[in-house]
Amino acid sequence: MVVDEASNIIFSDGKIGQSIYVQEFGGIKTDGTVSVVNNPTSFIIIASGLQATTYFIIDGVEYSVSSSTLGFGNNSQETLITPVFPLGTYTYEFRVFNSASGVGGDANGGVGEND
Repeated sequence: MVVDEASNIIFSDGKIGQSIYVQEFGGIKTDGTVSVVNNPTSFIIIASGLQATTYFIIDGVEYSVSSSTLGFGNNSQETLITPVFPLGTYTYEFRVFNSASGVGGDANGGVGEND
């Protein structure tokens, strides 16, 4: 029997994670609030693609991670884990930027609970 544990984070849109896909040069941003519930937890931030950078600004502190320019397509993925956040509700901004101009590379970024 598998027990599915409840997430310790909930974003203001009701989701337990956020992801953005950027196909062309440029960036996309979203923002809102995120609540840490049940247990204190850290976030994992992911950037994947040829030249992707993911920014996660929470409680006024920016965390960012970039995928390697030496990778090809989604084979290049980097992650960053934030410090642990106590229970509470925080404002956040989440951005993904694709700097692969003219190369045709896609950029993916995500943020969620670090399990």
